[in-house]
Amino acid sequence: MNIVFIGAGNLATSLSFALQQTGYRIAQVWSRSIESCQVLSERLGNVPYTTDYTAIRTDADLYVFAVTDGALSSVVEEVSKVFANAAEQKNRLFVHVAGTQPMEKLMPLQPFGHIGIFYPFQAFTRNKMVDLRHTCFFIEGDDEPTQHNLESLAHELTDRVYKADMQQRGYIHLAGVLTGNFSNCLYAIASEIVASVGLPFSILLPVIQETEQKVQTQSPRAAQSGPAMRGDQVTIEKHLRLLADLEAQNPALKSGGVSLSDVYRFFTANIQASR
Repeated sequence: MNIVFIGAGNLATSLSFALQQTGYRIAQVWSRSIESCQVLSERLGNVPYTTDYTAIRTDADLYVFAVTDGALSSVVEEVSKVFANAAEQKNRLFVHVAGTQPMEKLMPLQPFGHIGIFYPFQAFTRNKMVDLRHTCFFIEGDDEPTQHNLESLAHELTDRVYKADMQQRGYIHLAGVLTGNFSNCLYAIASEIVASVGLPFSILLPVIQETEQKVQTQSPRAAQSGPAMRGDQVTIEKHLRLLADLEAQNPALKSGGVSLSDVYRFFTANIQASR
């Protein structure tokens, strides 16, 4: 199978590398950024790359759109113009990897093959290759054979493959932001708090790691601990006084009408309501 990647960012880097390691041929990389193209090309063993829409090859089997959500529609529109003059080939498959975008975003390409979703549910960051063997993939196709093909492809990368429509993916993506992006934001704030008393973020790692290990074997609610779970109001009030002091020193902890104290109170009430 020949694969063309439309996009050369963090997600495209990990996914293209994983597919290549599985035995698939990355035939070409396109990106608006020549630098991104060159970097990904080199990582993949100097595969051909281009920043020119009209130079995108039209004889590949799979086209993976790994561009930003905001750019997806315009990029699809430009690529569809390229295929309007291409030789007929009904076995092409066009997919995008965005969790919050509908499959219909690829409709301009449907006359030239089939369309689908190939969504790896993972956080992708710059300069870190993600091991996709432990990543969940959510797939959708415009017909049953396409969906089956995408399932088979995903199963070559991971055992965690699920069918999911747009509504389901929306909730999945929301849950991912809460558990990944927002948790990391809390890590960043916690790092600043311990740094203010001269201690490194590393002192928090055992707590983070223990929490991560517990939710591997029990539900998050069952794994909950801390003063809110114990009903320790004395400690809760002490924490709120400390937060008030921190907010007075750092206005960034109180912005947009919401303070870190408000977040603390919300989490405390939520935990206590589930006891």
